[in-house]
Amino acid sequence: MKAWNALRTIVQLFAQSPYRRRMLLGSLLAAITVCAGMALLGLSGWFLTAAYVAGLSTATAVVFDVFAPGAGVRFFSMLRTGARYSDRVVTHDATLRVLAALRVQLFSRLAAADTALALRQRPARLLHRLTADIDALDAVYLRLLTPPYRCSSAPA
Repeated sequence: MKAWNALRTIVQLFAQSPYRRRMLLGSLLAAITVCAGMALLGLSGWFLTAAYVAGLSTATAVVFDVFAPGAGVRFFSMLRTGARYSDRVVTHDATLRVLAALRVQLFSRLAAADTALALRQRPARLLHRLTADIDALDAVYLRLLTPPYRCSSAPA
């Protein structure tokens, strides 16, 4: 239960950031990637099956149109590739911007007088712990929140 509360707090940090529109755009692009992949799979499967059936007789082979389904396969493959690339660019940009804002907040709070005195005793160890926690947050959005859309994508 404690882990879920911590995760909810972290997700709220991302959801309340000024970059939430970019994160929603990244999720939308990830969903488009999945939909284009499913359409590509369905169309190419139908195309291969139809080509096989058309090849069984000469009459159907002559009238079988290979150009329209071929263009559809190209369209969906290019859409999937473009959406995946855009998804990665947008989600990584949003994540890095949120983390930069969190670092600014962290270091401005560390600059307070009482915190600065505590840091003087063990500066490197405490600072490393704090910044490592923020570095761990980059995996939350990229690896935890958007992968449901990326399950059909090839590994990055």
